[in-house]
Amino acid sequence: NQDALNGRLDLISKMLHGRENEQVVLLDAYQRVIENAGVCEVVVVSGFSGAGKTTFVEQSIHQRLLRKGGLFMPIKFDMHQLECGALSIILAVLKAFCKNIIGSEENKNLNYLKNNLEEAIGTEG
Repeated sequence: NQDALNGRLDLISKMLHGRENEQVVLLDAYQRVIENAGVCEVVVVSGFSGAGKTTFVEQSIHQRLLRKGGLFMPIKFDMHQLECGALSIILAVLKAFCKNIIGSEENKNLNYLKNNLEEAIGTEG
């Protein structure tokens, strides 16, 4: 390309390398959920800040999730939140879930969520 001819090379790849084993674990979890309707799994990808966790998930499974109606909710935690315990984690997940549903382009997601919640907890819940 022209940049290479001018002596400039883009050495930063947009693809992740060396994460094949982790990708298999993620795809296996995805496949279990697809094959077992009604089963739900949460996958936690942890690591140091800036390690590429969100990019890894986006490149590994994000498009597959969207095609099947799944949700991708990258949630960032600092050490203080994690020290507060499981309730702070659950709250962060619920906030991300609500933002995802409300921010969706299709109102059918809201109706789907409303119907499922009413079915699960009743109209008095």
